[in-house]
Amino acid sequence: MWLDRYNTMSSIDKERFSELTNELLNKNYILAYHYDNKNRTRRPNSNYNFLVKYYEVFEAYFAMANYVLKRDDDYHVISLTNEAGYNHERIDKLTTIFLFTLRLMYDEEKEKASTSEVVYTTTAQVIYKMMELELINKKPTIKDTVDALRFAINHNIITRLDKTIDNMGAQIVILPTILFTISNEKINAIFQIMFNKNTENNEEAVEA
Repeated sequence: MWLDRYNTMSSIDKERFSELTNELLNKNYILAYHYDNKNRTRRPNSNYNFLVKYYEVFEAYFAMANYVLKRDDDYHVISLTNEAGYNHERIDKLTTIFLFTLRLMYDEEKEKASTSEVVYTTTAQVIYKMMELELINKKPTIKDTVDALRFAINHNIITRLDKTIDNMGAQIVILPTILFTISNEKINAIFQIMFNKNTENNEEAVEA
């Protein structure tokens, strides 16, 4: 029983268990590595290793509230979703387009036979891609851009390499979690929403 194993954990591990359950509920994803180094080297994430060690305990704990914990060993990602439809955040259209563009850019780089599981880019390159694809007809404001960036950062979809993100030259890293945020099933639905003139001011629910 998972509860038996939980009871054998030390007080320090129980405290860490609590911290990580809250982190998963807030961020939805935890990766095996950190990619916040400008020399483009990755660092092991001890939280991921802790999750793997007690995976069955976390899995059973979340299952009681209809949450599903999944581990993807190909991309080294542990994700949390809710089968009952809870914990789905509604985001504005620009953020949806921003995430959609991140997914396209990620796929393009992987098609080039990139051996890295992440993609390095800049805010300016993402905005340029959005305009190139005519997903937007004008450059978004700094505030709207920063809001989209913060959403992606807060949900472990991207990480930043610069201290500030309020300039177009800010370097960011697209993480493999984008594959789970904008899944293959969601791509067509989001595409239709973005190009439907009647949904110009609508919001789209994206599980992130």
